[in-house]
Amino acid sequence: MAYSAAGNNEGAYSLANGAISDYSDAIDQNIEGVMGEFKQRTDTLKNSMNETAIFTKL
Repeated sequence: MAYSAAGNNEGAYSLANGAISDYSDAIDQNIEGVMGEFKQRTDTLKNSMNETAIFTKL
């Protein structure tokens, strides 16, 4: 925003398409990793609960 306010549109575009874009991509990858880990853990918990329920019914 400072580049743009100073009239340095090239600097603003470079920053937006460079570092900021890289940070955004890294954030997206981290979110995907966290979501994948969360899904794996919840699937494990569901399986464990289902096994417990089966044994409880016996």
